[in-house]
Amino acid sequence: MKELYLVTGKNCKGCNIQKQWFKDAGVEFKELDREKNQDFCSKMGIMGIPTTIIMANDRPIHSWIAGTVKAEEVKEILGA
Repeated sequence: MKELYLVTGKNCKGCNIQKQWFKDAGVEFKELDREKNQDFCSKMGIMGIPTTIIMANDRPIHSWIAGTVKAEEVKEILGA
């Protein structure tokens, strides 16, 4: 099963925009605060936000690092 993760941070305008795009499109995602999930971010090599990652079987299969992505593109990859 594919899962969508959105890594965010405080005072991140792009993060707020990305969250709203996903919500408006009905895309389910798990939000991870970069500060509270430093181990995950380090493991994934995340250095900027927002970062969107699609995971399958606890492994990343697609990611967009430090930028927004259109919800429709994510839905296509998720098969939603």
